[in-house]
Amino acid sequence: MVGVADATVELIDRYAPDIEIPPPVVLEQARRNLALRVRMLEEFGAIDPRELAVLVGSAARNPASTVDNWRRADRIVTVRWQGRTLVPGFQLLGSGQPDPAVRPILRVVRSYGMSDWEQALWFVVPSPALDGARPVDRLLALREEPTAGEAAGLVAVAERRRDWF
Repeated sequence: MVGVADATVELIDRYAPDIEIPPPVVLEQARRNLALRVRMLEEFGAIDPRELAVLVGSAARNPASTVDNWRRADRIVTVRWQGRTLVPGFQLLGSGQPDPAVRPILRVVRSYGMSDWEQALWFVVPSPALDGARPVDRLLALREEPTAGEAAGLVAVAERRRDWF
């Protein structure tokens, strides 16, 4: 019986594929990133491009093209979640239109080559440049009391590049 067990172990060792085994720190970072994504979606919600097109009264033949055009023009960021494209809610006004203050920020963070998720999460991660406040909180405060200096300040924070993820 011992011979069969040893032969089995030898076969497993011989035919096991060469794979990169991620260190625990990589798996922990992935877990934290997933938790941050979930918190962002739970806190701010998100909308499907077709639903958003209906909300804003788009007459486009392909309702998703409205969101795609906004994305290409740096007016919004979209993310993929469980096979669906979603528009995180923090960047939309009550009317469903993109918040104009988001555009200059997205232009900066996109210039760094950040992924869509990295761009969206940039808004919800506390920033040392804002004394630990989140850019999204400043963005939402701007809607209550718009000031040109604060909008420019958010762009300046985005320009202070750092590796987020």
